[in-house]
Amino acid sequence: MGGSGFCPMKKLLLPFLLVLSLPVFADEFREQLIFDINEYNKKVPQDLGDYRIESVALINNTILYTMKIQTVKRSEFGDREISLLQQRIFNMGCTNPTTKSTIDAGYTYEYKYFDKDSKYLVSIPVTSADCENI
Repeated sequence: MGGSGFCPMKKLLLPFLLVLSLPVFADEFREQLIFDINEYNKKVPQDLGDYRIESVALINNTILYTMKIQTVKRSEFGDREISLLQQRIFNMGCTNPTTKSTIDAGYTYEYKYFDKDSKYLVSIPVTSADCENI
């Protein structure tokens, strides 16, 4: 073996090291996510005009926002309103660099909405598949 500099072991080792480092990155990412969610929950409930964030939780790989629409009753919230809200959530989740990078890392955002009387309205998940068309 002359001095060509070719080392088959080096070429085999590099992808192996990259694969090994992915879980470490994923663990650090998850730890940061948990920290951020815990910090955020210190500030809730948080009013955002007609909306109110009640809580944020990480359940498996889903970041769950529990929301209240403070100006709507369940009887006033139909398919049209659900569609408009879903479109808004997809656009926001898929175009915001922070949420998009979290989705790309394998997480799902889910927004669970309740009316002003705390009655369930709709749950809207945002996944990487949802972002493909936006």
